[in-house]
Amino acid sequence: MKATIKTLLPCAIAAAAMLGSCDGNRGDNRIQFENLTAKAAYRLQGTAGDFDCDSDLLWFDSVSIVMPESLYGHDIKPLRDSILRYAFDTIAAPDEAMKAFFTATIEESGYNPVEITVNDSIEAAAEGLTYVNGNVASLSGDWLTYCVTTAVNMPRAAHGLSINKYITYAMNEGRILTLSDIFTPEGIKALPAIIRDQAKRMADIIGPTSITALPSGDNFMISNDGSIIFAYQPYEVASYAQGEIRIPFYAYQLSEYMSPTGLRLFHLYSGE
Repeated sequence: MKATIKTLLPCAIAAAAMLGSCDGNRGDNRIQFENLTAKAAYRLQGTAGDFDCDSDLLWFDSVSIVMPESLYGHDIKPLRDSILRYAFDTIAAPDEAMKAFFTATIEESGYNPVEITVNDSIEAAAEGLTYVNGNVASLSGDWLTYCVTTAVNMPRAAHGLSINKYITYAMNEGRILTLSDIFTPEGIKALPAIIRDQAKRMADIIGPTSITALPSGDNFMISNDGSIIFAYQPYEVASYAQGEIRIPFYAYQLSEYMSPTGLRLFHLYSGE
């Protein structure tokens, strides 16, 4: 496995850091990230005969994670742990987590893998693929929404499967937010029907859906324009061909269902 770790501060993140630094209550206005990348390639022994081809199939794994390193001096271990859990289904040192993930992924193929040297031609020729990407989906002085994308393509499968999992972090409070933090208990009960009605109005764009509950895993994000987007994975409420189903709302449209935390987050209190 080839892995690299380097610290970086992308321009968009730097701009948000400057925005956040205008808040005089923050003693530490640093926003820093590190880039975690790794690649591995394997030859699956015995697959040539099984798949009636000239040589054994190749499997390629790739990881690229933009990992928060500092956010206004907050304790970001819960955020980092959530990213690692979504990306690798474990909480460990990044190098260990990536290595364990690669091992588990290749073992699931059911074939005896032999690790080989990674190069561009190997990646292009691979029949089996696993990609994990983690990046900032949106960022403001009030929130950070992070997206972990996992894509898997099994050898000779009809199609691959890609899923997006979102994490929303309150920049002022220094904690991960769930829907139960943003909405009241009554609001949580009301949301599935509200989302279903919105999806029906969007049917010409997203196709037919069968929404009866909130997205699994509390899967939602806040976009750069402050909209709340409820995200359903492929197959969850629609056909595979429809992909991820994203149902957006402007925050004010849901304000009557919000908790004090949600109203503060979106500056929806009267007079703000």
